[in-house]
Amino acid sequence: MASISTIFWISTILILTKAGVTFGVNCTNVNKKQCTCFDSEDIEIQCPIRDSKVGIFISSNDNIKIQCMDNSLLDLERIPNLKISDSKFLQLEYCNFNGNFTEVVNKFDIKNLSKLSFEGVNQHGAIYISKESFNGLDNLELLSLSYSTFLLEEDFLANTPNLAMITLKQNSLTQLDNYFDYVPNLKNLELNNNEISHIPERVFNKLNSLSRLFLFDNNITSLSKDSFVGLENLKLLELSSNHISNITEDAFSDLPILVNLSLRGNRIRKIYLKLFAKNSFLENLRLASNPGVIIEDGAFNNLTHLKTIDLSLNNITEVSEDIFKYCKNLVSINLDQNLLRSLPVGVFRNLRKLSELNLSRNKLTALSANLFDKLQNLKKLDLSFNQLIRIEENLFGKLINLQRLDLHRNKISYIYLRAFEQMSRTITYMDISYNKWNNSYIFPEFSAFDPLVSIKELILNHNEFIDVPIMLAALNLEFLDLSYNKINSLEIHPYIQKQMYPLTIDLSNNLLENVNFILVEQNWIQNVNNTDEIGKSTTIKLANNPIVCDCNMYDLARYNVRDIDLKNIVNLQLDGVFCANESKRIVDVKPQDIQCKVLEGCPNICGCNFEPFRKAMVVDCSFKELEAYPEFKFNTSEFAYNQTVLIMRGNNLTKEPYRINDSYDNITKLDLSQNLLSSVSWVPPRLVELNLSTNLYRNLDGGFVRKLKNTTTLINLYLKDNPWECTCKSLDIQKYLIQFYYKVNSSDIYCERQMKELIKLVDLCHVSPYLSVLLPVILFILLLFSILFALYYRYQTEVKIYLYAKQMCLWFVSEEELDKDKIYDVFVSYAHQDESFVIEHLLPELEKPENPFKVCIHIRDWFPGEFIADQVIRSVRDSKRTLVVLSNHFVESVWGKMEFRTAHSQAISEGRARVIVVILGDLDESKLDDELKKYLTTNTYVKWGDKYFWRKLKYALPHSKEHFYESNKKHAQVMLKIDDQFNLIKCNPPSPCNTSTPPIILDPSLLESQPNLKKIDAEDRLLEKYV
Repeated sequence: MASISTIFWISTILILTKAGVTFGVNCTNVNKKQCTCFDSEDIEIQCPIRDSKVGIFISSNDNIKIQCMDNSLLDLERIPNLKISDSKFLQLEYCNFNGNFTEVVNKFDIKNLSKLSFEGVNQHGAIYISKESFNGLDNLELLSLSYSTFLLEEDFLANTPNLAMITLKQNSLTQLDNYFDYVPNLKNLELNNNEISHIPERVFNKLNSLSRLFLFDNNITSLSKDSFVGLENLKLLELSSNHISNITEDAFSDLPILVNLSLRGNRIRKIYLKLFAKNSFLENLRLASNPGVIIEDGAFNNLTHLKTIDLSLNNITEVSEDIFKYCKNLVSINLDQNLLRSLPVGVFRNLRKLSELNLSRNKLTALSANLFDKLQNLKKLDLSFNQLIRIEENLFGKLINLQRLDLHRNKISYIYLRAFEQMSRTITYMDISYNKWNNSYIFPEFSAFDPLVSIKELILNHNEFIDVPIMLAALNLEFLDLSYNKINSLEIHPYIQKQMYPLTIDLSNNLLENVNFILVEQNWIQNVNNTDEIGKSTTIKLANNPIVCDCNMYDLARYNVRDIDLKNIVNLQLDGVFCANESKRIVDVKPQDIQCKVLEGCPNICGCNFEPFRKAMVVDCSFKELEAYPEFKFNTSEFAYNQTVLIMRGNNLTKEPYRINDSYDNITKLDLSQNLLSSVSWVPPRLVELNLSTNLYRNLDGGFVRKLKNTTTLINLYLKDNPWECTCKSLDIQKYLIQFYYKVNSSDIYCERQMKELIKLVDLCHVSPYLSVLLPVILFILLLFSILFALYYRYQTEVKIYLYAKQMCLWFVSEEELDKDKIYDVFVSYAHQDESFVIEHLLPELEKPENPFKVCIHIRDWFPGEFIADQVIRSVRDSKRTLVVLSNHFVESVWGKMEFRTAHSQAISEGRARVIVVILGDLDESKLDDELKKYLTTNTYVKWGDKYFWRKLKYALPHSKEHFYESNKKHAQVMLKIDDQFNLIKCNPPSPCNTSTPPIILDPSLLESQPNLKKIDAEDRLLEKYV
């Protein structure tokens, strides 16, 4: 009720203060020596200038608020004289003064004040208020005297006959006198938060127009008929949070049109049969928090217009079947926190309009099957915090419009399979948490949730579920809480589908040992990956579950590294989840870490594991003192492996390995280290790694070495710590070490007697001393040439640029004489806005006398009067290179684009580089057309301002023609490396030809394959497009 009062108060203020928006005053009216004035949206005045005690705030509609600092005395002499005649609202806060509001009003020359508020004074003495305090304020309609201590004269309202609203809250009032005899038009009276203990007889007798009376938070102990005499138009009576224990049977008989009545939080002992007999228009009744109240049968019979009733927190143990018999318009009943153990079957039989029913926090153990049969319009039902054990077949059978159902904190162990069927299309929220239900039925594929097509939030935590219900029809589901259950496995594939809304499933604090990804990738392909649209994601919380990091976790480990890429359509929250009985985090487990123990087919003395990451079966027989090779054969249908790893390290084997059965053909890794082997002749056909370290090998048979050479799958061979004899017989193995140095670490193979590396011995078979001297020299020279070639290959472009810049070895960097008939070395294509750059920078450097280039430019070398298109074609044709000054101006130039395309087309047709791009300034990428962008992504360029700009540019221009090679018919590919890369491209230049050093060009086949680069076949087409 307090909130209703506040809304009414604010609404009334807004209505009364709606006026013009022009200021009656501004800062020019304020004496700057006396006060400080701030003129913004509102006017703020601080007085005096130093140590301000009073603040005056004038709003745009001339409302005035005066605030005193530290409850100081309001000294009107210090306030400037301001004429705000149109002000309707005057508010005083935290000010001590003599109680004469007329003086304040006159200070501002207010003519027609309608709203006056005074509040918030913390002082030792009370403020005396009399009728003289309001002299001349007979038009006052709203008066608020709150949060202070007042001495009120009985006739203090005599000069304000037009008051419509009075607020006297939190003023420590202890009694009421005949204050209100002078305000017959009063409609709203607030007396809440005081210390009133008694309502005098007929104290409201003159308030025939009063519609709202607030008396909550007082000390009233009793009510009688005389308390409300004269209030025949009262519609709202707020009496909550008092000490009322006695109410006479006719207390409300003089309130015939009462609509809202609150008696919450009192000590009422009894509600009499005829208490509401004269209140047939009552719509909202609050009787909560009256512990032990007795409600006589028929007490609500006359309340035919009643819509809401609150009987919570009353310790009610039972209700009669007819308690709501005549309340046919009820829409909300609250019986929360009582002591009800059962409910009569017909207690709600006439409540067809009921939409909310709260029966929570009682002691209900069972409910009649037909209890809710007449509540077809019920939308919200709260049965939480009871002792219900079973939900029978027809309990909710007629609740066809139910939207929210709360059953949490009961003892439910059984719910009829079709209990929720009738509400399936309307129910959006259901809470069955903190029960003992497991959702198990005779047919495990069925669930009580199957029909729920509209459910959005389903709370099932703290139950006994052992698996996650599959709710295929719940397309609107957004949150499913299954935390604190007994779920031990999770299948992901049901969630690989398009969700209408983001779905969160909380499976934290369960008994999950594994996450099953069976059928996930198939479902992904069928339901998601074959379409462009991806639905909303499903987030699954898995905190505090004992997930076992064994073979069953392989797919989860793949998910960790995005090997199973679900594009976030399923998001498993694994942060903070650890392997069961381990300190390793689940997110740190990699697929290669997963091993599955295998028993069937494994030799008894050995240990066998399946590694799904490698699809390998590992047979580990190390350190078992074996003298023979084990037999093994595994079931390929159970484990999808395609290779076998046999580890025989640390045994007593003397016999060389051999093919015992078909399973040995599948061996890819064979570890025979730390045995007593001295010979070997058999090699598994698919062998990838062979370890013969720490045995008794003195040599390897030539036939075995040939088998090693022919085993193309072999990658690693370990021969360390064997007593190699290093004789002429070892020549085969030495050659193998030299030829296949990348498979064997030759530095581990030492001769037993010489203690030298086998690969370094050159006299195994008494080779000629000349050869022993010559061989190292040859090897050194080859190594030196290899290093020089590698350096040249890596830095060939830089080398050629340097040589050309220094005019050294020009035979090495010159071009072929394919352009001997060309008139110009270079044709410069540029936008006219960039002409100063060409004239002042390019031409002076390119036409230097010591090594001049013949340059063609528009303004100097074109013939006046000819068509521009013809001159463009001729200039490109007669020039060995076309140099494009690419700038934002060039991009916007139609002729510039034509010149570029002409040169580019000629380069494509000849298979040679014709275009040199010089980038001037920062380019606007959005202005580049597709053809230029494509060209820049397949070619490099020179940028003005580069440290080696002139070297790179001159290298790209035609070179000296001395000593070129005739055999180089096709121009090679060279890409000029630029330090400051253009952000559109990442260029990897191909290798250049050894016999030429051409400028920036590209592979013609590459250009012709680009769909965005247009090939110009004839001059006519160019003219059609640009002329």
